[in-house]
Amino acid sequence: MENTAVSIIQYAMEMERNGQRFYTHFKDQVKGEKAKKVFEGLAKAEEEHYQILKEALENLLRENAWSQGDPLPLEQASIFELVKEEENLYPSRLESDISDLAIMRMAYLIEHDFAEFYRKSLDRIRDL
Repeated sequence: MENTAVSIIQYAMEMERNGQRFYTHFKDQVKGEKAKKVFEGLAKAEEEHYQILKEALENLLRENAWSQGDPLPLEQASIFELVKEEENLYPSRLESDISDLAIMRMAYLIEHDFAEFYRKSLDRIRDL
């Protein structure tokens, strides 16, 4: 199990770093202030995820066991859903233009893929 778990965590760490770079880069490309804040928040979240994974990897390598810390919720409202709700409540605040929306869609798909990867990886580890 250890090699599989280590590989999964290392891959997840790499994906979190890639996500952070993506969000940091596009934060400066989008025009709307709301979109900029979303990307800043996502970049920060990716850093937090990376640190959680790093601690889990270090613990796994040191103790050959999973950390018994708080479980991470896999199901929660995404930042994209919260932005959509706010835009529905206050349509006049919508600042995004077409390019901002395209970038937001890419970000949503990336986050969806990350969540799916984590779910499948968790199932693989549980099956070992």
